Amino acid sequence: CETIVTRTWSVTDDCGNTASASQVVTIVDTTAPYIIDAPASEITVECSDEVPAFNPTFGDACDTELSIFAISGINNVSPCGYDIERAWTATDDCGNAFTVYQVIHVIDNENPTLVGVPANATVACDQIPAAADVTATDACSSATVSMTEEVSEGCPYTITRTWTATDVCGNSSSAVQVITVIDEVAPTFVNTPANITVECDNIPTAADVTAIDNCTEN
Repeated sequence: CETIVTRTWSVTDDCGNTASASQVVTIVDTTAPYIIDAPASEITVECSDEVPAFNPTFGDACDTELSIFAISGINNVSPCGYDIERAWTATDDCGNAFTVYQVIHVIDNENPTLVGVPANATVACDQIPAAADVTATDACSSATVSMTEEVSEGCPYTITRTWTATDVCGNSSSAVQVITVIDEVAPTFVNTPANITVECDNIPTAADVTAIDNCTEN
C-alpha cells in the first residue's frame, strides 16, 4: 500500500567526471474500489415470487483481487410483507472500501384461492344439497371463508351460494354455485272419499280433501 520507487540518473563527461541525481516516487493507494455492475437499489416483489439473487461486480484502480463481504437481513415485518435489506462491501488490500445497498420490498397483493367450490347443479326440490365445506389457500398468509345464500322466487327457483375468501391483507376472491330447483312431482291426495251409491235424499256433503306435495304446500 506504499511503494517507493527511487530513480537515479548518472552523467559522465569525457574526462571521467561524474555526477548523479535521484528522484523518489512514493506510490500510495487511498482510492476505494468502484462498482461495475450494481443491483437496483430498491425493488418490489410478490411474496409468491422468488427473491432475485444478485452478485455485484467491483473494480479497483490498483488491486485486482478484492475482498467482497455480503450481508442480508429482514426488517419491517408485518402480516402483509417485509423488507429484505442487502449490502455488499468491497475492500482492497489497503483497507479502502466501497459499499452498495439494496432493499427488496416483499408484499402480498395476491388473492387467495378457493378450494372445493361445487359446480352448478339442477336438483329436485327434495334433494337440495347442503352447502359445501369450501376452504381457501393463500400464497403468503392465511385466509378465512364466508358464504352467503340467496333464494329466488318462482318455479323453478334458484339458490345462489357465494363463497368469499379474504386473507389478512384484505385481498379477496369469490366463487358462485347456482342450484336450480325443479318440481316435477304432482301432489298426492290424502283422503279422497271412495265412490259410493246413495239415495237422492242422502247425498253426503263434499269431503274436506287434503293433499301433500314433496316440495310445496297445497
